[in-house]
Amino acid sequence: MLKTIASNGYYDIAVDDAKNRIHLSIKGFWQTKDLVPYYINDINEAVSLLKPGFSVLVNLTRMVSPTLEVSALHWEAQKLLIRSGGARSAEIVKDFLSMNMVEGYSAELGMPRRAFYDPGLAELWLDSLDE
Repeated sequence: MLKTIASNGYYDIAVDDAKNRIHLSIKGFWQTKDLVPYYINDINEAVSLLKPGFSVLVNLTRMVSPTLEVSALHWEAQKLLIRSGGARSAEIVKDFLSMNMVEGYSAELGMPRRAFYDPGLAELWLDSLDE
């Protein structure tokens, strides 16, 4: 069962403690990080409810490519997830450009992640690694 941590016009964050998983959905265009002042705090709260080795399911299908300032914020959030015990991430994307972005982050951050067009396949991949 999902427990909602935050839900607003820019993102949704929930945790599934049974699966030891964070569900994150990024929405729309974040022009500046000031639009999402609690984003990092909300991720911290989600992480605090899970055990090390948790997985992350990210829906990027409604995200508009961010500014450099906001890209740095996403980078900070991803480093936080890794430092806090995140083991793997499945990211749902809508197009080839987004898929390339995910693969680039994976190579630089070292957290195993895969991009998917199908949310069901993303969830199955994460579940298969937890077995």
